[in-house]
Order: sequence, then C-alpha cells, then structure tokens
Amino acid sequence: LAPRDGGNDHVHLFKHLAKEVDEEDEAFQQKQKEEKKKLEEFRAKPQGKGPRLWKSGKR
Repeated sequence: LAPRDGGNDHVHLFKHLAKEVDEEDEAFQQKQKEEKKKLEEFRAKPQGKGPRLWKSGKR
C-alpha cells in the first residue's frame, strides 16, 4: 500500500519487528565481540609498561 497524506507506510513501521536473528548469527556476533575485546586488551597491555631495553651505561 502507498502511504497516505505523507504518513508512513504500515509495512515500514513494523519492519524492525520482522527482523529475525538466528542462533548462529547471535553466536557469531558474540564471538566477534569477544575477539574484539581480546584484541583491545592485547593492544592496551604494552602501552603502560614502557621500554624494556636499557643501555649498559645507564644502569
């Protein structure tokens, strides 16, 4: 149906309700979130420590 008088088409109003998420998709999204979290932790870890190499004359 066409929208009337500038209103929204009723099909589009409930479009977000019709979206189905499979269990596989949900598991995949969860896996991606975990990988992203691990990557961020890995990147943040070395930043706070500073250089490990010392020059022999500065000890």
